[in-house]
Amino acid sequence: MRARVSKKYPMRELALALCLALLPLVYSSAAAGQVAVCLDTVNPPFMYATTGGRPAGVYPALLSEAFARMNNPAAGSNFPL
Repeated sequence: MRARVSKKYPMRELALALCLALLPLVYSSAAAGQVAVCLDTVNPPFMYATTGGRPAGVYPALLSEAFARMNNPAAGSNFPL
């Protein structure tokens, strides 16, 4: 059985899949008080590690802002590929 992907809005399906994939992570970690988000470090300028080993780039900034607006602290960590 083949999955149907909209040719008109392919990013919408990707965004929906990403949100659905992260949803259990948010709810399971909400009781612990902090969400752990793993990021790869091989896609600058979107995701990379600073010289101190902290995640940086567009995606970590976006995730930090999104979780801050939800009043749910998030901790980003590097996930080497």
